[in-house]
Amino acid sequence: MKQVFVLVVVLVLLNGVSTDDGLESNEFFEIDTSKLDKNGPVRFGAQIYSSTPDMYEPIIKQLGSVFNLAQWSAVWEVSGAYPAPRNASDEEMERWVDSIYRVISDTVPMMKQISDSMFNNSIDVVAYSATAPNTYYMHPNQMVEFRKRLKAEKDGIEVETPTELTKEEYIEKMQNENEFDKFNQLVAEFVPDFAKFWAVSLDQLYKKGLKFPFIELSLEPDSRDYMYIDPIDFAELMKTTVQEIKAKGIPMDRHKIFAPGTSSPIAAKPYVEEIVKDRDTYD
Repeated sequence: MKQVFVLVVVLVLLNGVSTDDGLESNEFFEIDTSKLDKNGPVRFGAQIYSSTPDMYEPIIKQLGSVFNLAQWSAVWEVSGAYPAPRNASDEEMERWVDSIYRVISDTVPMMKQISDSMFNNSIDVVAYSATAPNTYYMHPNQMVEFRKRLKAEKDGIEVETPTELTKEEYIEKMQNENEFDKFNQLVAEFVPDFAKFWAVSLDQLYKKGLKFPFIELSLEPDSRDYMYIDPIDFAELMKTTVQEIKAKGIPMDRHKIFAPGTSSPIAAKPYVEEIVKDRDTYD
C-alpha cells in the first residue's frame, strides 16, 4: 500500500514525498530555519491512514524523534445508517454519529491501536475530516436555489417539488454548467450542524480511548478539490465548534484546533483575518 508522506513546518503542510516499502524518495524540501519564529513549534510529520498499526512501527523507528506529528483522517463523516440530520438536536446528532461507529465497529479496535502507538511514541495526532457530511455542502449554484426555496417557504409561498429530469433535459443542464456547478461548498446555514458533528464525534472517539491533541476541521478549506469554506463561515465554524466541545464537557486543551490548514500560507491570510476578530476563539 502506497503511503504519502508530508512535511509539516509551522502548521504548513507540503505534499509530495512518498514511499512504498522504504523511506527513499526522489523529492526533498530544504528549509531555512533561520527565518522561522524561534518561539514557535517546528514539526515534521507524516500523513497516516486507518491501516494496520504494524505498518507504521518500522517507519517510526527509522525516522526517530524527528517524526513528531501525524495527520490522520480519523473522524468519519460517511458510513452512517442514513443521511446526516439537518438542524439537528443534540440527541439526533448523537444517534447519527453513533450509527457511523456501529457500521465501522470492526475498524475501531485498529484505530485504537494506531492512536496508542502514536501516543506511546510521543507523536501528536492531528485528526481531520476532509469534508463535512454530504448533507451540509452543495455546489454554489445549488445554494442559490436552496436559499430561494427557503425564502419562499418562509414567505408562505408554495414551492413545487422538482421533477426528475428527462435524458434531454439532463444533457442540456450538463452543457450549461459553469464553474459554480463544479465544486462543493459548506452551506452557511449548516455550520451549526457541522460543529455539532465534530463535538459529538470527538466525544464518541474519546470514550473509545482515542487521543487527538489536535483537530483540523476541514482539509484545505480554501481549495475546491475537497470542500470550499468561505473565510467568514470558517471562523464561525471554529467558534461554534469550540462552544459545542465545551458544552460536551471536553477540555479544549485535549483537542486544540489546528487552523486554518489552507493549501498554502498565502491562502491562509483571509481565514486568519476572520479568526482573530473573535479573541476567545483565537485563544
